Amino acid sequence: MALRYQIIFGDAQHIPELSDESVHLVITSPPYFNAPFDYPDLFPSYDAYLQMTEKVAQELFRVLALGRLLALLFGQNLNPPDLYRFIFACGSEEITFGVESQS
Repeated sequence: MALRYQIIFGDAQHIPELSDESVHLVITSPPYFNAPFDYPDLFPSYDAYLQMTEKVAQELFRVLALGRLLALLFGQNLNPPDLYRFIFACGSEEITFGVESQS
């Protein structure tokens, strides 16, 4: 089996270039919710940000081959204490996305 390397630049909420379970490694850093120096006014609300993050998680799980690796980098140093941190639970057949209070 020949190795194939591909870098895709685009919106990770929808990756039609990749078929199901075709990727062996994903490394990504989604936009931070409140990083005004990088993404001013990108999200109208924190709920909209969480919805985007959930869509990204679902799409990455769709393309990730069983037993392979997903690395997500989320910065929390800018989050006020009333926001939430992310929880991803990956099982053999599903991914669960949720948030929990930082307090």
